[in-house]
Amino acid sequence: MPVEEEQLRSLLSGTAAGDREAFKTLYEATSPRILGLLVQLLKQRDDAEDALQDTYIKVWHRSGDYHAERGRVNTWLSSIARYHALDIL
Repeated sequence: MPVEEEQLRSLLSGTAAGDREAFKTLYEATSPRILGLLVQLLKQRDDAEDALQDTYIKVWHRSGDYHAERGRVNTWLSSIARYHALDIL
């Protein structure tokens, strides 16, 4: 079952406050989609899995930078992943 945007925003807010459980839940809810994106971009699953971990480390550190008025949580996460993949390529 997909997680609603409000729930994702709440989880990201919790992550910004250092809540590890919120981060874990955010990761579980969003990482399959982000991994799919990274596999598409990087073509190698091993590289995509490494990039996924790096992406979520960035999410942990930058979660306070998210602003709901600028876009959806999944769009923000995808942007972080996409830019990281481009750095790898």
